[in-house]
Amino acid sequence: AVGRAVGRRGDRRPGSFEREATEMREARDAEGPRRSFSLHRVFEHDRLVGEGRDVRIMHVVRHAQGTHNVDQKYRDPRNHDARLTGFGAQQCEALSRTPAAIEAQRSASLVVTSPLTRCVQTALLSFPDIARREEVPFVALECIRETVNFACDGRRRRSEIAADFPRVDFSADDDVGDEDELSARYENLCGPTSAHDGHRESCDLPSVADRGRAFFAWLRQRPEREAIVSSHSAFLRCVFSWGQDGGVRAAPDQALGESVWGEFADVNVPVVDYRGDVKLEYDLRRDWENCEMRTFLVAF
Repeated sequence: AVGRAVGRRGDRRPGSFEREATEMREARDAEGPRRSFSLHRVFEHDRLVGEGRDVRIMHVVRHAQGTHNVDQKYRDPRNHDARLTGFGAQQCEALSRTPAAIEAQRSASLVVTSPLTRCVQTALLSFPDIARREEVPFVALECIRETVNFACDGRRRRSEIAADFPRVDFSADDDVGDEDELSARYENLCGPTSAHDGHRESCDLPSVADRGRAFFAWLRQRPEREAIVSSHSAFLRCVFSWGQDGGVRAAPDQALGESVWGEFADVNVPVVDYRGDVKLEYDLRRDWENCEMRTFLVAF
C-alpha cells in the first residue's frame, strides 16, 4: 500500500548508507516502541477533561505561499529555505483577521513553528497579536519541518535564522546543531544531488512519522493547554495518514524506508488514532492549502 515501507534500494546506496542507517536504528531503539496519539474534535473537550484526560487544543496552519510554490523549481538553489512571496504575506494578513485566528490568539499560550523561514514568517505574520505577548513562548522545533528532499526543504544555519527573527526561541532543540544536519543525513543515505536528484526523506516516511511522534511527545511535556503550530504540507500529510487505510497520498516509492527500517515490526504503526471518527479523519487527511488553519484536540 502507498505510504508503507516496501522495496529496497539495492546497489544504489552510497558508502555512507549503513553507518547513517545504523545510527538511526540505534536512536529509534532508545526511544522505545512506536505509539499512536488520540485525536478528537473540539466539541469533545469538556467530556475528555471530565474523564481525566490530558487534553491540548491544537491550531495547525500550513505556511503561506512560498517562492517555491510559485515557480515549482524545488531544486533551484535560489529557493533554498524558501521565503514567502508578497502574496504569501497577504495570505497571512487575511488569516490574522479571521474569527478563528483572532480567537486562537486570545486563548493560545504557546506557538510552535518549523525552523524553516517560510513557517516562521507565517507564524509571525498570521498571529501578530500573540507575537506581541512576550510572555507567550514562541518556539522553533526541528521535528515539524518539511520532509527533506530538495533545495527548498533545506534549512539555513540556525544562528542566521535566529538573527532574522529574535522573537523566536531556537534553543529548544538543544541536540540540534547550527548546520542542517537532517539534510546531511539524507545526503549520507542517498548520496549527493549529482548522484541522486529525486525524493529523499519522502522515500523514508517512517522517519517522517517518527518526527510527528516526537512532536506530540514533546507537547505532552509542556504545561500549555492550547497551541498554535506552523508547519508544512508533506509533513502534515504523513503525520495524519501514515499507517492509515490507503496510506499517504502521492507517496513515492518507500525503498529507502524499507532499507533502513525493514527489521522493525512496528514501522507501520499510525502516528494518530481517529477512533473511527470518519469526519475528523477526512478533515485532517485532505491536502492543506497555503495558510490554511485547522483546529482539533490531542488527548494523552
